[in-house]
Amino acid sequence: MTRSTLGTELMSVFQFPGQKARKTVPDFRALALGAVKALVSIALIAFLATRLNYTQVLAYWRVLNGVWILGALGVLLLEMCVIAGVRLKLMLAYVDVRCPLTMTVQIALCGFFFEQVTIGFVGGDAIRLWLLRRADVPLGRAVGALLLDRAFGFASLVLLSLLGIHALPRRAIHLAFLGIVFALAATTHLLNVLVFWMLGQGLGLTMTFDQWFIVVPTVLLISMLPISVGGWGVREGVMVVALHGLGVPSEEALLSSILFGLCVVIATLPGAIFWIAARKPSTDGANV
Repeated sequence: MTRSTLGTELMSVFQFPGQKARKTVPDFRALALGAVKALVSIALIAFLATRLNYTQVLAYWRVLNGVWILGALGVLLLEMCVIAGVRLKLMLAYVDVRCPLTMTVQIALCGFFFEQVTIGFVGGDAIRLWLLRRADVPLGRAVGALLLDRAFGFASLVLLSLLGIHALPRRAIHLAFLGIVFALAATTHLLNVLVFWMLGQGLGLTMTFDQWFIVVPTVLLISMLPISVGGWGVREGVMVVALHGLGVPSEEALLSSILFGLCVVIATLPGAIFWIAARKPSTDGANV
């Protein structure tokens, strides 16, 4: 599903303020592509499931430590609410739009929720765009802020996956401002490494933080490919392959990845609440 196709479909359902609803014909090619992505996720997870020792899997579930799981959820909420909200606020300020932090936090969290329940990561950005337009942010500036935020997130993840963070040249007036956004994006991905380590501790795994740091950024980068639902299946498959090189059994790799996915879904559920509240008719365009 292309960005333009998804954007057209979403905006046909969730009109920008002041727009009249219009009748649209279902895009069967987009629906077929979405079905293919869902099948890819299901097929990959099913294939991995056939290679597991379920006796060992149940043994891990029995020793699962809930304290570590709650801690991982707390870290995910920190990065998806506070850090993502600050990043979006800074990117909007960069394009001369002032929005309160409470608004950008809610918009960011709604986007994360839809990244998990829609076919592909573009759905989250489309929802963020709709909410920004509902808050009377000009379309061009909203798109610019979202593209910049996505670019910084992607760039920082690429750098971490290559295990080399080098100093950037000092040449722009806004270098310090943009450097803060880049640092926040990198912090988000480092916190994801921390989440995997915490989940591993909860499962009783012996992997160190350094070992997780070697594989997690690359795994999450590859899982962003728009070939599955929210990265499911792709993330698990790449994790199994990556950790196999470190001598980690498939069961441990698969369980840690599935737990991460489930924790992300749980952490983004408040975004659904904000979304429901945002869809209510409001006379104040700034409320989300």
